[in-house]
Amino acid sequence: QWYMANHGVSAAALIEDMRTVLTAYWRLSAKRLTENVCMSVEAHVLTRLSDDIESELLSVMQIKTPELVAELFHEPSEVTDERQILQAKKAKFDKAVATIQELAPDVVAVSRASYREARKAANAARKKQREQQQALWRQQQALYEEERPRQPPPAGAGGGGGGGGGRVPQQQQRQPRPQQPVEAPVVDDEPMAVFEFTGKSGDNNGYIYWLGTEAKSKKFENPHDGGRLRVTSSGMSVGTESGVVSRKRNEIIVSAGPDVWLCLDLGRSRIFSPTHCTMCHGSAAGGYDLNQCFTFEAHDPAAGTWVDISTRGQGPPHELKSPHGVNTFSLNAGGRRFRYMRIRMTGKNGRGDNSLPICAFEFYGRLYRVEKR
Repeated sequence: QWYMANHGVSAAALIEDMRTVLTAYWRLSAKRLTENVCMSVEAHVLTRLSDDIESELLSVMQIKTPELVAELFHEPSEVTDERQILQAKKAKFDKAVATIQELAPDVVAVSRASYREARKAANAARKKQREQQQALWRQQQALYEEERPRQPPPAGAGGGGGGGGGRVPQQQQRQPRPQQPVEAPVVDDEPMAVFEFTGKSGDNNGYIYWLGTEAKSKKFENPHDGGRLRVTSSGMSVGTESGVVSRKRNEIIVSAGPDVWLCLDLGRSRIFSPTHCTMCHGSAAGGYDLNQCFTFEAHDPAAGTWVDISTRGQGPPHELKSPHGVNTFSLNAGGRRFRYMRIRMTGKNGRGDNSLPICAFEFYGRLYRVEKR
């Protein structure tokens, strides 16, 4: 009591000391118990369990029944469904990638900045190309204007002005001059312009559209009215020749007769190697079809005759449906170049005569420049 009174030790302090001792003992006992349990499980369960599992698996595998194998290797249905969904997505992705590579094999993923630079460069290249085409067009137009008047066109190519059509009266034709040595014109080996058919009739890639827009630099104007080319015929019954190159669906019909044709004259400074011709039927009435009753011809100046440049049996048949049907036909120039090209009737149309209803045509191919020596 004296010690407790003089050193500040009370009954409460003794209880606290006992609690501390009991807590420490409990913690030590719990730790020892945990260690003993773990060691016992490892010694008596895990070690023997691995041996038992191995023995059981070996005995099961010796049976090898399909049902047992399927049961052992069976996976949850959720995993199977997820695999099928992922495989379907992968198949769609592979198909999309293959389609992109087929349509655009040179396309690669680029950043937005790179795309802007590439687009800017492409626009500059297109602008430069347009300027070059306009310069060529102006040069050709100057040559075309300089070389007027021209010598009479060959028989079957018409003459006179572009509006009335028809043949040149006999008294207006020039008499043949005495034969004199004439230097052959110089023809560039490289085309001044190439007009490729895109596969869609009525596109803007043809020669007449290029000429009427001054190399696609302005709104289209009729090149016949501007004196940049001539359209002639054997004689018109409805409409005028100039309407054939107006790119409008009008009622235009070449009169029936013994020799019916519609001709395009490029001028002395230009010759053309055609590959395709697109035509639009010139009547709004039905029952006026052109079925295998016309052909395409071009004038060979060396032989002085018209040659057939049709490709029957290659591409679509020579048919043009009414009203205002459109079709594109393949042509075979054989590498030759012509100033005059025409459509000529060789049979009867759906109405039983040989009139030629054409309200528009467009030619595709290679354009060459002709110069005097």
